[in-house]
Amino acid sequence: MQQVRNRFAAALAVLNPPGPFALAVSGGPDSTALMHLAAALKPVVFTVDHGLRSGSDAEAAGVAAAAAELGLSHETLRWAGAKPEAGLQEAARAARYDLLADACARVGAATLMTGHTLDDQIETVAMRKAKGSGPYGLAGMPAQTQLPGGGVRLARPLLWARKGELIAWLERMRAAYVTDPSNADPRFDRGRLRALGVEADLGAMAGAARARVEIERAALAFLDGVAKAGRALVVGRADLAGLAPDLADVVLSAILRRAGSGPYPGTRAERERLRRAVAAPGEFAGRTLAGCLIRRATRAEAGGAEAVAFLPEQSGRVPAEDWWLPFGQFPQIGPDGGALT
Repeated sequence: MQQVRNRFAAALAVLNPPGPFALAVSGGPDSTALMHLAAALKPVVFTVDHGLRSGSDAEAAGVAAAAAELGLSHETLRWAGAKPEAGLQEAARAARYDLLADACARVGAATLMTGHTLDDQIETVAMRKAKGSGPYGLAGMPAQTQLPGGGVRLARPLLWARKGELIAWLERMRAAYVTDPSNADPRFDRGRLRALGVEADLGAMAGAARARVEIERAALAFLDGVAKAGRALVVGRADLAGLAPDLADVVLSAILRRAGSGPYPGTRAERERLRRAVAAPGEFAGRTLAGCLIRRATRAEAGGAEAVAFLPEQSGRVPAEDWWLPFGQFPQIGPDGGALT
């Protein structure tokens, strides 16, 4: 039993997220194990009740009781309103993180921890591979990132743990947990993967994650030179054109996310077409992508240099928050729980 605690403590020491802490606990084995492991940090425990199946309110009440036994405060967050018929899991995930971000801000939590495990990571990589993700997408979920809005850290300190290991640990402690039947529902990608018992090359996963750390750090170094002029982010045209294609793709993704204020910076193919248009000789004609208007920078914006300006397509200003490059911005752990350097 002590080995699980030791490995959790080691992973948390690498991640070193800021306190105070909050936990997202559904009552399943992964998040229940997280609640027991992190109890000494005195986190606030949140349970999101999506209201999608009968019994979910009783499960939330069960988490509240278990949290109370550990001396932790608990709150149930409810997803109200109509639920979409299509894309239900994606909508539920977005609603869950919105509710959690708001709750963390309200109670002053600097870090939200979730119980994502190595099994979840393997499934994420498998789904991305099936959809043709590039090599950097195969790095999987970051062990640390930010919640929407940029004010709260999101940490996944159990990305080294196998689900079966956590279940065995809980059962030795006689700690109760629930099983969500939707996790095995074949209508959803993860349910189908779990039925197949998908596995992965952990060495390849770790290598992809290390490569992701390296390229995002290089991108951050480049982005330090991106100027902000009025409503625009301004990038030297020759500077952008001189980047290697893979690095340019990460840089453009970060700029498009920030200027467009959206989670999706277009497809890799769309970003590559933009990169080629910027690099081509002659005047840059401009285009729109991912909520951004991309055009030649004015003299006032660029100080007379040849540059490209990225602006919100609709009215509004570029947010002041940081770039979204979590592998490069925050310490990360690999499949073994050790630091990705």
